[in-house]
Amino acid sequence: MGKMDTKRKKCWEFMRRHGSITCWDAIKVANYTRLPDYIYKLKVKGINVRSIKEIGEDGTYSRYFIAPEEMRRAEEAHLVNV
Repeated sequence: MGKMDTKRKKCWEFMRRHGSITCWDAIKVANYTRLPDYIYKLKVKGINVRSIKEIGEDGTYSRYFIAPEEMRRAEEAHLVNV
């Protein structure tokens, strides 16, 4: 498993535990700065990822959500490296 796969796995596990993830979460948990690219790749694989815009002290950012049943489906179909 490559370094990037490990970072993506940490992001996936964070989403599983917390129900959502932001770019700042990805940086803190996995030192991963390419979350939007990862989300795009998940969508291309057919995984239903929702997002909402939130407003914080430092501006607007996206929060990404994958429903628990969708996460299970993606794992069972081997659409993600878990």
